[in-house]
Amino acid sequence: MALAWSVVLFSCQDKQHEPLVKSDRVPAKITNPIVENDNGGAKITYTLPDDQDILYVLATFNSNMGGERVVKSSVYKNYVVLDGFADTKEHTVNLYTVSRSEVRSEPVAVKIQPLIAPIKTIFNTLEVAPDFGGINARFVNEKQNEFVFHTMYKNAEGVWIDYDRLYTNSKTRDYSVRGLPSEPIEFAFFFTDKWKNSSDTLKKTLTPIFEIKLDNTLWKHLPLDNDFYKRYGTFGPVTSAFDGNLNSFFYQDLPSATMPNWWTIDLGQKVKFSRMDVYQAPTSRPTYSYNYGTPRSYEIWGSNNPSQDGRWDDWTLLVKCESVKPSGSPVGVTTPEDNAYAMAGENYNFPSSAGSYRYIRFKTLRSWTGAQNLMLTELVLYGQPQ
Repeated sequence: MALAWSVVLFSCQDKQHEPLVKSDRVPAKITNPIVENDNGGAKITYTLPDDQDILYVLATFNSNMGGERVVKSSVYKNYVVLDGFADTKEHTVNLYTVSRSEVRSEPVAVKIQPLIAPIKTIFNTLEVAPDFGGINARFVNEKQNEFVFHTMYKNAEGVWIDYDRLYTNSKTRDYSVRGLPSEPIEFAFFFTDKWKNSSDTLKKTLTPIFEIKLDNTLWKHLPLDNDFYKRYGTFGPVTSAFDGNLNSFFYQDLPSATMPNWWTIDLGQKVKFSRMDVYQAPTSRPTYSYNYGTPRSYEIWGSNNPSQDGRWDDWTLLVKCESVKPSGSPVGVTTPEDNAYAMAGENYNFPSSAGSYRYIRFKTLRSWTGAQNLMLTELVLYGQPQ
């Protein structure tokens, strides 16, 4: 029996995949090709011959990396879409019909001239500026194509270092690269796409703004009389929001929760804030991001002399925050980029005009699902202790 199975398996492995129909007949060509040039490519519409033996249409053209690129289009469509061109030059595309025996027709040569490529369009929107601990980049990707945004810098030996890469297909991004010293640094920024096209390079000398990560071991929960917080049993105390553990989270008791709500922290020192990272969900539960009671609209307030009754007259609004899902997809739907963005911590800069404060209040106006109870994994603050 084992021998029989061995023979069957050996026979299956030796079997060559060949067309079910074998014929040397050359199929008829497509006719009436019409070109509609587009950004970085073109759409070619055509008339298929009345031939039941045709399986698909094949387009071939020279790629930007050299060699030939091939694009196939089903016989159930009367067009082929070509993309990945980085220039606006004229290109020749050869179109073939292909039979079920994989025999090509005579080629039909068609000229296309792509419009300005998306990789050039996105580069033209790029703006960079110094940020706290690094640089900030902003750009617009109107058609939501897939790109990699590269950040490089020149080290003391004059060698370019590939420091950061961001994979994105978001319509807009406001992106910061951190972990750099507060000194003049020569940077280089550019985009690449999945066809290995590269944009121009923007070179700029920028000086990151000085900051340090605040010591959260000095922080304490400061319960004020009008704070909206009730612990859910032994689960999710306020201190979970600043314990440095990305797998614990602060969770309000649902029956008593309302929106808006707020809670207060004593930072243990007076600080001029630079920025804040807010982690919505535990690392172990990424699906909590943009979901349940995670904060969507919220504010940070500061005070140096808060009264125990918690009246708002003692507080100053420092920054308004809006949680953003890069894909813009509805609640319950996330992309890998959405998840990576949330897991990295959403970042918010404080205005440079803001004063220095020892106490802060986190005021939630709206959650992602409209739930009344707040869920939050970690709050991280940066700035200059006074």
